[in-house]
Amino acid sequence: MTGAARARVFLGCRLVLVCVFLAWFASFYRDGFGFTSVLHFNQRGAETRVERMRDVPVAVDSGAGYDGQYYVQLAVDPLLTDPSIDGALDSAPFRARRILFSWTAWVLGLGRPSWVVQAYCIQNVLFWLAFAAWLRWRLPGDTVEDLLVWTACLFTPGMLDSTRLALIDGPSACLLAVGLEALERGRSFAGALVLGVAGLARETNLLAGVSVLPRRLTRRDAGRALIAAVLVIVPTLIWFDYLRSIYRSTVTQSLDQLSMPFVAYADAWERLFRVARRAGFLSLRALPWLAFVGTTVQAVHVLAARNWRSAWWRTGVAFIALMLVIRAEIWLGAYLRVLLPLTLAFNLSLPRDRTFWPVFVLGNLGLTTSVSLVASAFR
Repeated sequence: MTGAARARVFLGCRLVLVCVFLAWFASFYRDGFGFTSVLHFNQRGAETRVERMRDVPVAVDSGAGYDGQYYVQLAVDPLLTDPSIDGALDSAPFRARRILFSWTAWVLGLGRPSWVVQAYCIQNVLFWLAFAAWLRWRLPGDTVEDLLVWTACLFTPGMLDSTRLALIDGPSACLLAVGLEALERGRSFAGALVLGVAGLARETNLLAGVSVLPRRLTRRDAGRALIAAVLVIVPTLIWFDYLRSIYRSTVTQSLDQLSMPFVAYADAWERLFRVARRAGFLSLRALPWLAFVGTTVQAVHVLAARNWRSAWWRTGVAFIALMLVIRAEIWLGAYLRVLLPLTLAFNLSLPRDRTFWPVFVLGNLGLTTSVSLVASAFR
């Protein structure tokens, strides 16, 4: 096969996978409601919506609902000027700290509530497509290994969960990729500023700030690293100050949601293994355990790589530290989104030698969950 023919084959594979993703997301469309089913409004949430959103039709979930219903209400009022927002959100100070992608939806929707709501619903897809393009640039080789890494990054369960639940983790990963790429290319101030903006999406993104640490202990590098660290933290400090003018001391609530190291992790390992053993390790009920094992392999591989010069590696190590202290509730499934930067750091650091295949397969066992999620839309 000639080089040109090979390139066309791999391009075709990528396009097919993009079409699969878009078709999967299209399955969430509802006549009269657009893509609002991904917001997972529960009945109470739909009835107590923020005033500016009362006339916007939304699909109502029969279950308990999920967090997207809160962030979309911030999107129609990103400066929190409407008094009704406090009663509409479960914890307005906590949700408001994660304002970035409510602002992007407001801009995409030109400030019109009905447009803003739909923009918020689909922006995960827009960021996913941008991330797919960046990954193609980052992984330019027309090889099976590069195609698999590209696929694993885009179809990891954390990315799909962010999309189907209208959350902020997928877009955050895209923004982190831009910032870390700038840092690895020596543009420390630009990269640090992007990471600082990413901190407005969720606080854990600030962990990527470890990537601005100097590669060498020289006075010049230390000085640049100090300035970069300031750029990382300043956007969050400014926004927190604005929120403090509204919510006073409550702006810091829910910042202590961590556990003792290894305690919640060990409990999750025991619980998931017990369920998988009872149900059978090849059953659908064993998929959460496989994803958990995959995440553990990712952590072990990243630690073993020991590549201090890589901004992605340093970010991966920071999220390993987070992995060991996150509280038990997150291990019920949200960890796949929370630790998404670790998954990306793992896949982007995979060696292209004979160890690639076993490490790739073991580290991406969670893709079995992704296959189940995507397949459910076509049944």
